[in-house]
Amino acid sequence: MRLLYCSLLLAGVALAQSLAGNYGNRELKLQLRDAGAGSYTGTLTLEGQSYPVTARGTAAQVQGEFTAAGNRFSFSAKADGL
Repeated sequence: MRLLYCSLLLAGVALAQSLAGNYGNRELKLQLRDAGAGSYTGTLTLEGQSYPVTARGTAAQVQGEFTAAGNRFSFSAKADGL
């Protein structure tokens, strides 16, 4: 499994809040939906292609996976400034 580190700007998120939301830049976008109990589902969009995401974490950071062309890739994202 390849490891992909996503450097996403998640500024302005309070520690008690969920990271559900939309993040990214022109090339990379991450949409997270709160699935309860620290779990998230969503979509990672890279170079115009969208991939399903599952993740777990806290309001400060998440770790997860997305699937592309039958392969699973890991990622982590951390709230900026925490």
